[in-house]
Amino acid sequence: MDQQEFWDDYQHLKKEATKLRGSEARLKEIKARYEAISEASLDMMLVVNRVLNIQDVNLVGRNLLNVTRDDIGAHLEDAITAALPNSLIPMLESAFETGRPQMGPWTVQRVNAPALTLTVHVAPVIDDTNNIVGAVIIGRDPSELLSLDERLQEMGNEVERLRERVQSLL
Repeated sequence: MDQQEFWDDYQHLKKEATKLRGSEARLKEIKARYEAISEASLDMMLVVNRVLNIQDVNLVGRNLLNVTRDDIGAHLEDAITAALPNSLIPMLESAFETGRPQMGPWTVQRVNAPALTLTVHVAPVIDDTNNIVGAVIIGRDPSELLSLDERLQEMGNEVERLRERVQSLL
């Protein structure tokens, strides 16, 4: 190899290293954005791989399921203190088999708290080679929605009472 070939190879490697550093910075930015969205979500977010090992769980999920970041990597049945309810397994299997999102109830048995039935959306995670590598489970407590609806109704009633009072004063 002469000096020119060496120099050309060096320049090429330098250019490739710069691209990789840019890609690494972009990945860090994407990861930070994902974590901010996940942790700010008011819904439970749980990510599992095909063999049901936990890959990620947000703050709401950690609180509802009584798991910690230390449980990442653990099998879902081992991390959740009660046996995994049958209702989630068929949704996960269907999402893995069809590649389509599934939706339904998931009753979670919790330690030192009453059982909680969530409405969950199970969406397959598909990699860049079109293989299903896991699933995202997003859950919402429907009783919270009912509570919000009741509060909105109460606020509407209060507004109506205020309107009537203002009219009586005029």
